[in-house]
Amino acid sequence: MADDSDERPGGTEVANLVLALVVHTFVGLPWLVFVTAVSSFFLDSGALVWGLSGFTLWAIGLVDAVRRPQDLGAVWGAVLRSWLWILGAPVALAIVAVVRCGARRSPGLSPCSRSIPWRSP
Repeated sequence: MADDSDERPGGTEVANLVLALVVHTFVGLPWLVFVTAVSSFFLDSGALVWGLSGFTLWAIGLVDAVRRPQDLGAVWGAVLRSWLWILGAPVALAIVAVVRCGARRSPGLSPCSRSIPWRSP
């Protein structure tokens, strides 16, 4: 019988994920509303632009946290990173989109990694 303990998160990982998602919801959404309200004072359509792009980044943080429940730091990193992205939401969303779509197009090795062979220790 195969041991699949590495694939399924344990109780600590699930509790950490639940806590991170609760904090992400009850602190991250008010943060999004606050940043959106502040942006509306500086730009005419700032609330719409920041609100939509900020909510998209908030959702990306949620998805990133859920995808890696085994790594406690990655869960909180995804949550906190999305809060920082919300500060510059339109620009951050464009950067995230370019990085994530660019990573999907190049499945092979990057040019830098081809020149340096990998050796196991």
